[in-house]
Amino acid sequence: MRVSWVREENLHLTMRFLGEVEDRQVEDLVARFTEPLAMRAFDIEFGGVGIFPPAGPPRVVWLGVICGADWLFALNAEVEGRFVAWGYGRDNRPFRAHLTLGRCRDPLGPQARDLLLRTDARAVGTSRVDCVVLYQSQLSSSGPTYVPLARALLST
Repeated sequence: MRVSWVREENLHLTMRFLGEVEDRQVEDLVARFTEPLAMRAFDIEFGGVGIFPPAGPPRVVWLGVICGADWLFALNAEVEGRFVAWGYGRDNRPFRAHLTLGRCRDPLGPQARDLLLRTDARAVGTSRVDCVVLYQSQLSSSGPTYVPLARALLST
């Protein structure tokens, strides 16, 4: 099974993917993004391994959120509302609270799918969510680098 595992420094929960943003828009976006969010900080707990897509050959291996997912959905709604108000349009993909662990380089067969789905990963760790970071992805042959551009704090 050839999986390209995500480097520790690149682990993150994606609240909203923007795609290509013109350079002239970045400065305005960064200035707007720093406004604090109207939610208080909260904890989440990771556990449960899954794969995307749910049917067919796995392309992504992920770790789920087993506690605090409701808070993440509320946070996603607030972040999404900001981007829509700023003219970025609504994200048509449903939000799925997960931490991407790896991307499958080659199609994995049914045995690998079964193995991944049988993995017993109950509670494996907790994390405090106290901000949302706006990252710029810089892609290279050695993988992505995420550069933090702005941070929106949650109230404490």
